[in-house]
Amino acid sequence: APAPTPPPRRSDATARTASPTMLPLGRGASAAPLSSAAPLPSAAPPLFSRHVTAAMAAPRARKPVPIQGRSESDEGLSAEMTTTRAHRPARSQSQAREMAAVVPAQAALMCRFGPRAPTSSASCELAMTSSLKRSLRLNSYRGAPPPSPPPPAPPPWQPWPKPPPSPPPNPCLALVRPRSNFERCRYLAHAKLDRSLLMFSNLNEVTLSSTSLVAANLTEATFQQAVAHDAAFDFADCDDADFSGADVRRSSFRNATLREAAFNGAIIHRTNFSRADLRGASLIGLYQAQSVVLDGANLQGTAISNSWLIRASLVGTNLRAAVVDDVNFRESLFRGVDFAGATFVDSRFDFADLSGEKLDGVVFEAGHLAWTDLSGASLQMATFTASVGLTQIDARGADFSGAVFEGATPFPFSPEGR
Repeated sequence: APAPTPPPRRSDATARTASPTMLPLGRGASAAPLSSAAPLPSAAPPLFSRHVTAAMAAPRARKPVPIQGRSESDEGLSAEMTTTRAHRPARSQSQAREMAAVVPAQAALMCRFGPRAPTSSASCELAMTSSLKRSLRLNSYRGAPPPSPPPPAPPPWQPWPKPPPSPPPNPCLALVRPRSNFERCRYLAHAKLDRSLLMFSNLNEVTLSSTSLVAANLTEATFQQAVAHDAAFDFADCDDADFSGADVRRSSFRNATLREAAFNGAIIHRTNFSRADLRGASLIGLYQAQSVVLDGANLQGTAISNSWLIRASLVGTNLRAAVVDDVNFRESLFRGVDFAGATFVDSRFDFADLSGEKLDGVVFEAGHLAWTDLSGASLQMATFTASVGLTQIDARGADFSGAVFEGATPFPFSPEGR
């Protein structure tokens, strides 16, 4: 049989007009004829990518529906769903490549930092998976963390510890009674002996530090050389008691009865005698008697000699008919003191405050008043012997009517009153 005759070849112009022009498309795109309304391209567009080539195939197309988790789809790359760059707006024609790269980057940022609304995408899952794998790789390089030590075993059960045994009772407490002798038992420190009866008892050289003897009866008891610092004798009855040489520093004798009591050579540093009854008491040789409180104390007819009552407080003290010999009242405070009939022999009032005091008829023999404040004081009929030193006293407003200055300069201060 004769061979079939091949069809005649058509020229390019005949083929261009006879059949619709077909352009090369990407994988997954179907061929479609160009519409007669669309302009005919003069030459084939350059092959940037399969997406751009498919996008330039159809002149009219609707916006593609995104499909998450896929890099391409048949529906999105079809001729009906794509459009050419010539039919896009001018602002999107020049940003085709940039937009294609911005969308995945934006999805990754939304995954890292979180979007305004909860979303999910393949890029987000990929970033999370990559970070997790990177952390696992770093941990594998560093090695597994050391295992935590096991918890300590609980201690074995033990019974509740017993309280320490109480100290044995002080045998000296058995001697607390009237007319007791503590020569063989001399320790009563920190004892509570309130309202105890120790009259006529011998407490010489007994340790009574921080002992409480509030409202105790200590009539004619002897405390010679006793150590009774920080003790409490408040409201105690100590008439005719003997505290000679005792250490009663920082002790309290508030409202105590100390008539005819003896404190010769005792240590009364910072001792409180507020409102104590010291009438007829003997206060001799008190060289350690700084900052003593005698507020409201009754010292009527008391003999005070050879003592240093420095910085003492005498507010409302009764010194009527008291005999004060060789006592140093340096920097002491006098307020509302009753000086009627008092005699001060060889006593010093340097820097003392006697302002506004009533010193009428007081006798100052061989004393010394240097830088003493006598402003507003009343010294009517007072007597100053020749050996009394009145140096730089403040006598502004003082009343010296009828005062006797036996051989002493009556006003050894400046006319301004000092």
